[in-house]
Amino acid sequence: MEPLRTGDVIPESRRQDFVTQVFWNVEDILDVNHRLRELLTKRQKAYSVVETIGDIFLEMVYHFEPFVQYGKHQLYGKHEFEKEKSTNPAFAAFVETVERLPESRKLELNGYLTKPTTRLARYPLLLEVVLKHTPEGNVDRVAIPKAVAKVREFLARVNEESGRTENRFNLLQLDKGLIFRPGEEDEQRQLVYKGPLKRRGGSASENGDLQVFLFDHALLIVKSKMVNKHDANHIYQPIPLELLVVTIPDESTTRASRPRTTLIRPTPNGTSVNGTPPPAPSTRPDSQKSGYQLTFSYLGKKGVSGRTPSDVLE
Repeated sequence: MEPLRTGDVIPESRRQDFVTQVFWNVEDILDVNHRLRELLTKRQKAYSVVETIGDIFLEMVYHFEPFVQYGKHQLYGKHEFEKEKSTNPAFAAFVETVERLPESRKLELNGYLTKPTTRLARYPLLLEVVLKHTPEGNVDRVAIPKAVAKVREFLARVNEESGRTENRFNLLQLDKGLIFRPGEEDEQRQLVYKGPLKRRGGSASENGDLQVFLFDHALLIVKSKMVNKHDANHIYQPIPLELLVVTIPDESTTRASRPRTTLIRPTPNGTSVNGTPPPAPSTRPDSQKSGYQLTFSYLGKKGVSGRTPSDVLE
């Protein structure tokens, strides 16, 4: 971090903010790790055979909150890192130089940004191995399970917070690219799925590659266009899920009798709200090669036909 703080790799006007966004509170994590290392090293030097370490982890595990805060922000840090690398030749050269150093162990610099959270996930695995070799009657038979349980609580929080961050990040990125009224970055919205769609059946200007965003309340279909030499996404009118009908054509049926399915948010057991299971995807040979043909219909309005990759409905 110090070469980035003091060097000219990043313009001075945004240097400190960049370092903060990319590395966040990693120094707090280093403080925790250094304290844990000191306690373990002291125990090792005090005894020729170390019989207990559970008490050390029980003491330190209550100081693991920085891991949660780091994991919560990690996606933003990775985004800033990659954005700077793609737009700043000086930073790209710096990254390449650092990655060639022996200390980097032939790993990408960006990979080290995930180390704090992966380190936390390793503690339960390592402690459980120690527990297997701990004799009955040793105090670690009680202390280690307690420490592992507490670490797993922190891991659950890291996963929960990082999931929320990813959802919000996706909404913000989508909102930045849309020529549409603001508000889609509402933290209460959930992005369920996003993927490509090739539109068919419209005019030449309407057909082409689209992106589909399925939210917990509506379906968005957007098309990328160049506006003033910049990429922007033009959005079709959002379709509320209550008014969305998805048609999956079947070769064995006529056009008039093609099945129609209202898209309703599924319950945890895999059925829709009305209790019926979701429709099975077509098993036609051409489906596996070029995707599935779907028609999205907005009740009372004209539908949109297209083909989505075959793995979407699997």
